[in-house]
Amino acid sequence: MKNSICEICRKKRFQQEAILSEIAYSKNQTITSLFRQLRENRDSPLKEAVMEHTKRRIEEEGKKYPDLNPESEMRDNFRSKVHPKDLERCFENFIKQGDMIMEENKVKITRKGAFKVANLVKLTLENLNREKSGSHKIKKSGFGMKRALYSRKYEFGDTLQHVDMEKTLFQSLKRNIEESGKPVISLLPEDFFVYEQIYEARMCTALLIDESGSMGDEKRTAAMDMCLALGKLKKPDDFLKVFVYASEVKEIPFWEILNTTAAGGTTDMKSALEFARKSLRKEQGDKQIYMITDAEPNTEGGQYIGFKKALAGVKKEAMICRRNNITINMIMLDDNAKLKMFAGHLARINAGRIFFAPPTNSRGIVMRDFLSKG
Repeated sequence: MKNSICEICRKKRFQQEAILSEIAYSKNQTITSLFRQLRENRDSPLKEAVMEHTKRRIEEEGKKYPDLNPESEMRDNFRSKVHPKDLERCFENFIKQGDMIMEENKVKITRKGAFKVANLVKLTLENLNREKSGSHKIKKSGFGMKRALYSRKYEFGDTLQHVDMEKTLFQSLKRNIEESGKPVISLLPEDFFVYEQIYEARMCTALLIDESGSMGDEKRTAAMDMCLALGKLKKPDDFLKVFVYASEVKEIPFWEILNTTAAGGTTDMKSALEFARKSLRKEQGDKQIYMITDAEPNTEGGQYIGFKKALAGVKKEAMICRRNNITINMIMLDDNAKLKMFAGHLARINAGRIFFAPPTNSRGIVMRDFLSKG
């Protein structure tokens, strides 16, 4: 009995999450637009719920239809029997629970509602990497990557970025005196010492979502999935900032992506990277920028300047990011020639990663990378 009750609760929760998700991913969240979509679309969780409310309304009004049910006459005569107020009644419980609010005849998903939508996204993407089940564990713990106070002998694979220069030069001097009696410095691999690195598990992430005119519905849906899943997967100590950009850049809470209308227009990638870099600069941890885009840069400071001029500014920003130990990861939702050339430039400058993938395959890229850190 207890198991059956739990199963009913799970199904009801899943249905509510599915309805919220359908609303959240709609092109337009006004009552008029949502009602039009219900009339035009095939079956969906929201449509089933609205039909149930319609049936109750008709019964309350005393209009008797002997064969009336959601599977027969109601479905066949949806256009004539369902009214916009049935859709509004369907939203009443969600509003009461704090999952959404109504503003000027438009639905707005709240932070609480967004977390429920994120549950569905997370469940879908976790199937890509079930063994990690949403956490990013490493053998050592703490916050970020710091240089220890001690150094050790260089080993193959160590980066020269962490060379203990004072100890390395002293070792070279000592070796030359012992071998030739001359106090000279000539470096050999065995002279090098590197500072030990203390690896820590705090993730510091800035997510940049292209909202320019080229980002169609499918691409934007993929970007929304990544945004919600990151917000759901982050641990309490992790740091996450989300920016949407086109010709201008705007910071939003991750859950607000569900209520953000595509800006359209041109692409100011330099400003987006600058915003992200400044947000991560003082943080301690593994600092990563994930940029989701399908277009090359063409705007700077609100002015359209074309690809070649814009590329110079983006390259400069990428170099500054590298000096600040911030890795830029680009998820490219298109693979035109300019985009490939641009991606190659950035990869060489920043030592980051470039992923070319269609929207349907791109949704798991950020998740896999985020979960694999450490």
